[in-house]
Amino acid sequence: MEEIDSLYDNLPEEERIISTILRELIRETIPDCREKISWGAPFYYGRKSICFVWPASIPWGRLTSGVALGFTRGRELDHEGFLQFGDRKIIGRHIFISPEEIDVEQIVRLLQSASALDKK
Repeated sequence: MEEIDSLYDNLPEEERIISTILRELIRETIPDCREKISWGAPFYYGRKSICFVWPASIPWGRLTSGVALGFTRGRELDHEGFLQFGDRKIIGRHIFISPEEIDVEQIVRLLQSASALDKK
């Protein structure tokens, strides 16, 4: 946990604010998830990987700005066009440039669905 706290603490301010909000939403919505650094970013696990928070300042994430909230089984979620897939077959993500863009209700719904999918 210290490693993840340190990662969040050392992010640029705007990324830290967005990432912290997303982290809290994940932890409140899926309280039994495990948090782990994978590929240099925070990932959240149930039985398997459920989602991740990827700030642009983490290398090799293909982001130039903002913070991505990604779902490892995004194609299986009813996301109403919220997630982008690019060239990925399964993983979907949404990129937040500012904290004001965070739609709490929509994110909580997706997190609940992703957690339920993980338990199947």
